[in-house]
Amino acid sequence: MTTVYGPDHEPAAWLRALETARLEAMRAEGVPLDGSADVVTTLRDPSLATSWGRWCSRCQVQVPANESLSGLVTTPLPGVVLAGALCPACAVAETADASASAATGTA
Repeated sequence: MTTVYGPDHEPAAWLRALETARLEAMRAEGVPLDGSADVVTTLRDPSLATSWGRWCSRCQVQVPANESLSGLVTTPLPGVVLAGALCPACAVAETADASASAATGTA
């Protein structure tokens, strides 16, 4: 399962915080975020890849190799794609949160 959030989705506070931190870091590194080039990267700093390779982006728990990770893709700006992962419990919670938001018309 992959959860995909487009530019019209209002992200949860935890996701908004990750997006903001990652975008600020990329701006500081001089990555063009003006739509002139497509940028595809991780929600977390790629230099930390060995330490967070099987970490849930939402709850920050390391997921054992025998448990599945669900993909998480968000596009906070046009031309910018950030990817992460969700543990089984957070994948269920995010699906429930998104369903509840859609049913009530809230983000």
